[in-house]
Amino acid sequence: MRIREATGKCLKNRAFSLSPVLRGEGWGEGTNCAPCEPRDIATRCPLTLPSPLSTGETVLSASSSTIAYTSSITRKVFNIACTISLVACIAATAFWLRSYSHCDVLIGQHSPRDRYEMTLEFGLLTFEHEDAQRGQVESGWQYFEKSLPRRALRPRGLFGFEFYQGQVRHYVLLPSSRFWGVTMPLWFIAAMFGVLPAIQWGRIHRARIARRRASAGLCAACGYDLRASSGRCPECGLLTV
Repeated sequence: MRIREATGKCLKNRAFSLSPVLRGEGWGEGTNCAPCEPRDIATRCPLTLPSPLSTGETVLSASSSTIAYTSSITRKVFNIACTISLVACIAATAFWLRSYSHCDVLIGQHSPRDRYEMTLEFGLLTFEHEDAQRGQVESGWQYFEKSLPRRALRPRGLFGFEFYQGQVRHYVLLPSSRFWGVTMPLWFIAAMFGVLPAIQWGRIHRARIARRRASAGLCAACGYDLRASSGRCPECGLLTV
């Protein structure tokens, strides 16, 4: 709508204030803008007001596109996370079963400079940290690694979770070194990685049931027979097409 059509005045000065309009006053009051003739509106009044309806439709369209794009990105990220979690869950389960017959050393101690150790043994993921070796190590002394597996005779913590401390001797003529360790059951790690795949499987299963019900003329939510109903399910209130 042209400004002339709404107020009968022209606004050529770009440095104008909208406060008169908000107060219900006319355009151009308090400015040096002279009134225009109706025939000069197209040439002398280049400023137009957008239609509220068209503006609202544009905003809604942009909002819908943004929401759809965001949903698509979120769905892709979730699918990638589910795939990674599924692979990790399968790997953790395989290591869990293997740990009862083998001791896999992920991080080993092979010299005095090695202070950390991580192993998979007896269904547990074990992480240990060792203090620095006390005393002076002479040239030619043999370094004795800790025997593996180490937890065959140790009591297990609650559900496999445990924090423990101990001492280990690497040199015959030097004092023992203190260490501390924590354990976590591998079944717990496999269960954590299996949460997202389980959620995804549930969503796929529910969608499959809904499609099967819809093709049979039943309500997708509750399974009510909709062959004698239309518009809305009389059992759960779900809108139907």
